[in-house]
Amino acid sequence: PNCPIATFTITAAIPVSSSSEKTFTVYMIETIDQAGKKRTILKRFRQFFSLHEIIQKVFPKYKLPKLPKKHLLGNLDTELLIRRCKKLQLFLQGLTSLPGVMQSYEMQTFLTTTA
Repeated sequence: PNCPIATFTITAAIPVSSSSEKTFTVYMIETIDQAGKKRTILKRFRQFFSLHEIIQKVFPKYKLPKLPKKHLLGNLDTELLIRRCKKLQLFLQGLTSLPGVMQSYEMQTFLTTTA
């Protein structure tokens, strides 16, 4: 990443239909880097899960915040998605409040790429 991300906000959860997979949800994250440049990225729930695993390996002594539970049924329910957005926001804020995590390559890559 060129200029480190300074702030981020999960702004929406969007159900996506795919011909190759069941309908899934992507989470829209608005970021602002230290130079003030805004960017929007999209992440799936499993990418938050992967981030949790990676940060745990890089920072093994930290007690990381919990991810919201994965719901297999009713995962496109509007109220559930709103609650999950809030919980994912708290998860990211909790991670980035730990010393060194926000500046880490892994967190900056998560906040600057859509995959």
